[in-house]
Amino acid sequence: MPLNDPKAVWTAPSNGEAQLVCELLAAEGIEAFVVEDNSPAGMYALGVVGQIHKPQVWVDRPRLEEARRVIANYERQPQARPKKPKEEFCYKCGEEVRRGAPKCPACGEILDWSEEPSAPSSLDALRAVKKPFAWFLLAPMLIFGCVAVLGLFAAICSGAF
Repeated sequence: MPLNDPKAVWTAPSNGEAQLVCELLAAEGIEAFVVEDNSPAGMYALGVVGQIHKPQVWVDRPRLEEARRVIANYERQPQARPKKPKEEFCYKCGEEVRRGAPKCPACGEILDWSEEPSAPSSLDALRAVKKPFAWFLLAPMLIFGCVAVLGLFAAICSGAF
């Protein structure tokens, strides 16, 4: 059923959280609609520019206060909000484990912590050089090499050698 007098009741930090709040409102009998942030206008090379388009939850104006109470209750409950995943977990069963534990307490799987960061090597120092700077240094040599190979090929084909 379409909303007759829609009003934005909440601006979400993400599309997923906007959908979650919409489902919470639906469970309370409040019809809601989500406008997601799917526009490429907010995208750039390093990620998303915040607040270009906002994921919002919309409800009918007569149900606005009731929806705000449900959302306020949701925001007070930190366990209901999506959590960032922990880095320390068992790859077999997914249970959280203490970092450095030899075995998973849930399934008994032997845990491999060998991917610990090591001391930087000389190769790591080379990788730290920014790519644009490396191309600035390498590009003239590559161009010269290509021109030399093409010149040699042309000389061989023309019979100069």
